[in-house]
Amino acid sequence: MRSIYDEKKRHGLALELATLLIAADFSWDITRLALNESMMQTAVGLPFPDSEDSGGFSITSTEDPSAPFLEKSNPPAIPLHIATEHGILEIVKETLRVHPAAYEYRNTKGQNILHLSIMHRQRDIFDLVMKKETPKSRLQRQLDINDFTVLHQVGNIEHYNGGTQPGPALQLQEELEWFEKVEGLIPLHYEKFSACEAGKDTTLQSFHKRYVEILKDLSENIEVDKIITPDSHKEEKKKETPIEYFRRTHDPLLQSAQEWLKRTSESCSTVAGLMATVAFAAAFTLPGGNDENSGTPRLLHSPFFLVFIITDALSLASSLTSLVMFLSILTSPFEMDDFRHSLPRKLILGFTFLFISVAVTMLAFASTLMLTIPMKKRVTKSFVYCVAFLPVTMFALLQFPLLLAFKKSLKYPVMAMKRVWRLLISASILKSDKTQ
Repeated sequence: MRSIYDEKKRHGLALELATLLIAADFSWDITRLALNESMMQTAVGLPFPDSEDSGGFSITSTEDPSAPFLEKSNPPAIPLHIATEHGILEIVKETLRVHPAAYEYRNTKGQNILHLSIMHRQRDIFDLVMKKETPKSRLQRQLDINDFTVLHQVGNIEHYNGGTQPGPALQLQEELEWFEKVEGLIPLHYEKFSACEAGKDTTLQSFHKRYVEILKDLSENIEVDKIITPDSHKEEKKKETPIEYFRRTHDPLLQSAQEWLKRTSESCSTVAGLMATVAFAAAFTLPGGNDENSGTPRLLHSPFFLVFIITDALSLASSLTSLVMFLSILTSPFEMDDFRHSLPRKLILGFTFLFISVAVTMLAFASTLMLTIPMKKRVTKSFVYCVAFLPVTMFALLQFPLLLAFKKSLKYPVMAMKRVWRLLISASILKSDKTQ
């Protein structure tokens, strides 16, 4: 408790210090000051200060003169953008409260705070910016130096660290959900806006540069500037819409998700088939056997026999349902759009029915022990039940994180079930009122 208290105290003191520093920080305003200085010097006929006097900064013209940005070999990162990239919501919120004009700052790549929050998958900061109607309308229409819209930034995986979900299939679902969320908040015509990623060498250009460097290291007498290879020319880059750019950059993640889902479905379908075989075999080998004359079960009137019949039937039905779910996954085309809703729902249903099958199978096993082995002591019965439910508990603990990760996939089915339940309740209430 003392350690937790000290940590909370340090966090509070750090926030107080950050509040004081934010009030005295005007690094986001350096663009406007440098622009005003250059305009004044141009008006009086003075030359613009060189990189030594001005710290290496120079003004570059952009398509949007209302939002200019600085260009430098090592561009400065203002605290607002650093906090945005690392998801420090408290600093971002306080900075924008004290300095509302900081919304308009754009870095040397022409990216504003909305671009950075989308690129780094900082959902809390994204929601904070989107709540402000006035800056939101301007920020979501701005383009960076590549003419990338905010929707293009979803496909930027340069700073992607794997997301918050376990497994490539869940990570791809999270990325598709992120794309869908941003897509619903931008102007419609931006969805078809085409742009190309500039400023990066192609594979052939990179190979040519490396080839020249190696020759230069081998001998200083080689005139590397005169070396011309057929692959050294600059290739024309194709312009892509946001969805095309997203599909291209996330293709490796799609392949990983396909392999993971196939392996998981194959393994689980094998287990589901085994559970179905066990349940089917148990139905023909009733505990206690059958009467030789009438053929009826000898333990038919025992209460545990009814438990055995019900649990065995549930085990067979749930295992076969789980098997069908996993087989439907294996036969699906594994397209990228399928990972948004279809495949995760099938997987969670398969896991759920497989868990039910394991649970009721162990109940059938426990009821069989009660029927075949006489147990009069309560302690013995309790021990048998604990042993029977041990595999179920272990399976639940191992699969619970995965089930918890798939809770978003069941959001809409659960909402639909709640609506149906409410309608049924309201109908029953109306019926009872009419009868009265």
